[in-house]
Amino acid sequence: MTCPKCHGEGAHFSRTKWKDLLPKCIGLKVYRCGLCSFRFYAQPVGATRDSSGRSWVKKKFKGAFGLKKNLHQTALILFAFLIFLLVIRYLTAEANIRPNV
Repeated sequence: MTCPKCHGEGAHFSRTKWKDLLPKCIGLKVYRCGLCSFRFYAQPVGATRDSSGRSWVKKKFKGAFGLKKNLHQTALILFAFLIFLLVIRYLTAEANIRPNV
């Protein structure tokens, strides 16, 4: 893997962190350059485009478990985002206070 910053050949897989979940769900892997320590996302080595040119297909068959895992991660992220939006809406809503007559 070639580093996009220094163009060195020393890039390797990097540890996955919480902020890497969304790119991971769309098939990107996290790499770190061993020469300049630059961290970047890229398609896995050995991945090619399918005939339509729209999606990436790995040469190795990942199996159904990998697909289910990615779908579960995506659903969990979307659910957490929905809860976040509901909390923000609740916190920013103005209270309807009626004066006692």
